[in-house]
Amino acid sequence: MDPEFIKGIPARIKINFETIREFRKHFKNYLKVYIDETFKRYPTRVILKDGTKIDVNSDAHLTMIRLGFKFLDYDKDNDLTEFKANGKIIKMIGLGYGGDLVVFQNAYKLDVREKVVVDIGANIGDSAIHFVNSGAKRVIAIEPDPFTFDLLRKNVRINGMDSIITPINAVVSDKNGYVKIPYLMENGIGKNVIESKSGVNVQLMTIREIVENYGVSRAEMKMNCEGCEYKALLNSNPEYLEAFDQFGIEYHYGEKPLVDLFSNLGYKVQADKPKKYYNKSSKPHMMNMLCYTLKNKIFGTHDIANK
Repeated sequence: MDPEFIKGIPARIKINFETIREFRKHFKNYLKVYIDETFKRYPTRVILKDGTKIDVNSDAHLTMIRLGFKFLDYDKDNDLTEFKANGKIIKMIGLGYGGDLVVFQNAYKLDVREKVVVDIGANIGDSAIHFVNSGAKRVIAIEPDPFTFDLLRKNVRINGMDSIITPINAVVSDKNGYVKIPYLMENGIGKNVIESKSGVNVQLMTIREIVENYGVSRAEMKMNCEGCEYKALLNSNPEYLEAFDQFGIEYHYGEKPLVDLFSNLGYKVQADKPKKYYNKSSKPHMMNMLCYTLKNKIFGTHDIANK
């Protein structure tokens, strides 16, 4: 048995108990909901604390209820979900494959109003769409997985954001060139980019290229690229990092290198305590949470989970 899998057992047990505790806050029948969610037994009926009964048809629908979003419609044939978050109607294809609805609660703590945002690890477009709805004037959305990238483009199109969001199929790295990766990568959300002998040639792109090719200045960066953050950021010339006023980074192998990097550049840095978990596409064992930076300003109060 994979040693990393064994190491991850305590973390998975903890996550399961946290999930049950979270469901208990919202549902009277929380144990049934937990079991049905675990084994993907949809549709299932949830009973809210006030007695309201709702038929739920997917993980995404369940998450919307917990986050307080209004579910509007689900087209199973096209895996198209329509919902309302922060007063905006949003359409998303592929939430069953990827996507992370917590981005619509500004999980990365970025103030994007009238700013250019570079979204590294844009997934199916959820964060990019959130940034536009939050007032960003332009989003450069970079996603390495070719299948996920296709979903990203579709979601940009169906939400009418083609003129604001620029989708790019690329792997952000510390070097140029190309890498061949499978069209449909294993694991959906939370996967690492693993080079293969067959698949699609995907461009390697440095932060320098992003800044120079797209005229980035006084911008914001959201980064969730399953470990690429260390190569891309630590090997980047400081002048290209300083093209960004603020970073919201999900780190995956510890926060210290990033905290040291941005502190030395004069940014105010705040990092969540890491959570360990097992990802079979990742070695060594992942330690991930969020790291926030802000240039030349002091952070306001954030609701940071230090569990």
